[in-house]
Amino acid sequence: MPTITFQPVLRDIKDILKSDYYEIPRFQRPYSWGQEHLEEFWTDVVDNNDDGYFIGPMVAYKTQRDTFQIVDGQQRITTLTLMLCALRDAFIRVGRIDLADGVTKYIERTDDDNIEHYVLKSEPAGLFLASQVQVRAPRTVTAPSNEDQANIKRAFTDITKRLTLEFPDTAPEERLEDDHGYIAKLKMIRDRVLALQVIWIVLDNIDDAYMIFETLNSRGRDLDVVDLLKNHLMSQLKAENGDLDLPAQQWREMRETLAGPGNGVNPNAYILHWWLSRNAYVSERKLFRRIKDDGFGSASTVETIDALVEEAVLYARIANPTGWSCSPEEREVKDSLVALETFGVRQPRPLLLALLRSHKEGLIKLKKLRQALTSVEHFHFVTTAVVGVSSTGGQSQMYARYARELASTSNPQDAGLIVDKLAKQLRSSISAATTFETEFERVLNFTEKSPRAKRLVQYTLRKMHDAAGLHPALDHGKCNIEHIAPQSNGDPWVGMIGNLLWLDEKVNSGLGNLPFTEKRAVLGGYSTLYDVADIIAERTWGEHEVRARTKRMAKRAYEEVWKF
Repeated sequence: MPTITFQPVLRDIKDILKSDYYEIPRFQRPYSWGQEHLEEFWTDVVDNNDDGYFIGPMVAYKTQRDTFQIVDGQQRITTLTLMLCALRDAFIRVGRIDLADGVTKYIERTDDDNIEHYVLKSEPAGLFLASQVQVRAPRTVTAPSNEDQANIKRAFTDITKRLTLEFPDTAPEERLEDDHGYIAKLKMIRDRVLALQVIWIVLDNIDDAYMIFETLNSRGRDLDVVDLLKNHLMSQLKAENGDLDLPAQQWREMRETLAGPGNGVNPNAYILHWWLSRNAYVSERKLFRRIKDDGFGSASTVETIDALVEEAVLYARIANPTGWSCSPEEREVKDSLVALETFGVRQPRPLLLALLRSHKEGLIKLKKLRQALTSVEHFHFVTTAVVGVSSTGGQSQMYARYARELASTSNPQDAGLIVDKLAKQLRSSISAATTFETEFERVLNFTEKSPRAKRLVQYTLRKMHDAAGLHPALDHGKCNIEHIAPQSNGDPWVGMIGNLLWLDEKVNSGLGNLPFTEKRAVLGGYSTLYDVADIIAERTWGEHEVRARTKRMAKRAYEEVWKF
């Protein structure tokens, strides 16, 4: 490793912000401090702080005579800028433009050509930091467009609220003098922020910055695989133009896909599952070191980033399938993904990603994709959702192995054989019928007072209705659960699935609280649309009938509906 020389210096925030300009560079993670971080920082800086409180090291490297890029400390310097902007706004609200101007010089100031510039700029945040925080009110409100901007807005709102908790009952912009308690409080906070001390470390160049960034954060609690990988990839792809940084833009696009269509899925999970869908098995803890040691095989850095961006769209469908606007032909694929999300199953995701990728590339046809996903869905319904067998590391490795096999072939016939082999292995590992039938009765139980299994019960009833083939065009979005024996009975067996029906809301409302004999008559009129023959054949309806129907449903579920 080359030697990196630097001279650490103790400086306070006042000195740092009044002397130079600073930028948050492209390889940095988004601003990510939430409520807990802010609470802790506020307590340290404002409540329990005497002048000169030490907040750790900050590392930067010089890009121009008076401009530095922040390598380590971007969360802190961004938060301090938000605090100063909120203080400036608070001073303005109480008519103290003089004090607001005093704070402003740490937020923006003129260069040698007398042109105003903001002291802190953030490439991840774009113009949002300037237009929604640093500029003086009134501001044209703009909604956040990415994770970084949303977190900045949330933090700034939180800090502003903290400063206005003791806001005096005065007219807008009525001038308060220095002896007013609120002014004294604002000035105290200002002074404590500006007096904060850091160990300031300046590096010679960007290559040293990338290396120090990784070294400082590889063992830190705040940095994750996604941040370290970004730094690693960006260090190999320098921006070709200061105004167009395509790799950084692609990385933001990937994060936005995971946050938006992916419904906030953990990007570290995506990186791990993306890797496992192509490469040798490794734990998340060891993933970054493996990437650094082995690279990405024959793929270039550009190809790797392109693949991460493109496949984030596929992973978003896996993580948040209800948000996927699929074609009618893909409906069964979406239904299987929704089912796995209902079961809370994560282990198959590397395989699911490999399957969706292979289908997109034309390696496997839609029919084969449906077969693969159905096998995984049915296996996990029986073994995980109902029987409750915990997923193991061996299971995760199995899915990753099949994903790698798919990734390593370009022959559609071989890909089809891999899917067949997967289905065969899952069938051989499925729970026994007797165990399933016992747990089916116990697990699939729902009442409004005990709603934990509601989504699983809804899934089971929908699936069994569709398998009966009586009314395949039923709009499941307009259906709900009907208890044949009413919940008001209070009997423990009332929530068992044998006492439940999946009915259109109009039919359901027509049943209301009718006694069983009248419900039976109503259901008889719908016997060609719903699988109710065994119910209308009964003369009475109680615990015995419910348990008997539950056993019949369990047997049919195992031998027919979820057989694969």
